[in-house]
Amino acid sequence: MGTALDISRDLELDLEEIIGQCIAILGIRGSGKSNTAGVIFEELLRNRYPMSIVDIEGEYFGLKEKYEVLVVGTGDGVEIEIDADCAGEIAQVSMEENVPVVLDLSGFLSHERTEILKAYLSSLWNLAGTLRRPYI
Repeated sequence: MGTALDISRDLELDLEEIIGQCIAILGIRGSGKSNTAGVIFEELLRNRYPMSIVDIEGEYFGLKEKYEVLVVGTGDGVEIEIDADCAGEIAQVSMEENVPVVLDLSGFLSHERTEILKAYLSSLWNLAGTLRRPYI
C-alpha cells in the first residue's frame, strides 16, 4: 500500500489508487457528505497534494486554520478578493507553485460564479496539459 488516507477508524484509502479516479460521496441531506469531503480534503492537504476546492457554500475556509491553503473569493474569511478577470492567475499560481486553494464562491451571484469557474478551470486545464503533473 502507498500513502494511506486515514478517513476513519473503519476506512483507509490508498492515495495512489484513488488519484485520477471518479469518486462520489452520496447521501441524503444531513448525512455527512460535506464532513466526509472535508476529511478527505484534510488528508490530501496533510499529504501536500496539489488541489483546488470549489466551495459554493462557504464551508471550507476554516481549513486555513490548520493547513497552508489560500482562500480566495469575496466576503468574510477570504484572503484575496477575486473576480473572473484574475481567476486564471490564481489557478496558475496554485498549479505552478503547488499552493492549495479554496475557491469560495458563496458570496457571488450565479452568473458571476459561472464566469469565475470558467476562467479558473480553463486555466487549470490548459496548465495541466502543459505541465503534465497531477492536480485535484
